[in-house]
Amino acid sequence: MMTRPFYVVIVTDLAVASVLAGCFRDANSDQDKPVVRVETPPSEEDEFTIPADEDSSSAMPQLTDADLARTSWENPFRSSLWSSKDWRIDEKSMTCDSDSGQPATFLRPYRSVVIECRFSRTKENQSETATEENMPIECEIRLLNCNSNRWASLSLRPTNITLTESADGANSTMRTLRETDRSSGDSLSEVVVRLTLTPNRLLVTVDGQMKINATRPGSIMVADCFAQFVVFNRNVVLSDVRFEGE
Repeated sequence: MMTRPFYVVIVTDLAVASVLAGCFRDANSDQDKPVVRVETPPSEEDEFTIPADEDSSSAMPQLTDADLARTSWENPFRSSLWSSKDWRIDEKSMTCDSDSGQPATFLRPYRSVVIECRFSRTKENQSETATEENMPIECEIRLLNCNSNRWASLSLRPTNITLTESADGANSTMRTLRETDRSSGDSLSEVVVRLTLTPNRLLVTVDGQMKINATRPGSIMVADCFAQFVVFNRNVVLSDVRFEGE
């Protein structure tokens, strides 16, 4: 016959094992939950591949209910509204302080939106080399799907303007949706971009010229999106930013 002390030891061991099993199940379930990532851009050598990146969503500042309810922003240069590593924010603009290509992410999501902005070189950057002074500014505006981490990307390179989208999220290849020549008449020291996202279309105007009129990419269809701004050289300034949408 089992003595009472021995019985108590067995019951205690079973209870501890049950608790530990539950902890392991909870730990494993966390691994299956989706996370929102703000990805770093592909390098020039691997232009159409999205590199893996550590999750940075936990480091993002949280917007207030009033911020999230607001539909229009004029020059929203307030640090609490951005996730902006390697960017310096002042009252009227943001300046990139690194060549790493880190995106500046506006933390108010939009499903339909008009985004206007100006990219320009600072005097320090203009005086570096004659070659850089004669090259149009390279920049990128991304629309990051808040739910899936997929994105659509508008890239302005020295000779072309390209609309691409990620195929299936992080570590996936990019698919080109539309490409057009970048006019040689574009300003060398600054560029003004207007991106209009409707429920069905994506339209892009660069320096007052319509460049792209395309179907809204499937990667961001029926989705709330964060706007991300990317440049590939330090001392490039983002200014005259306006968001209008819902």
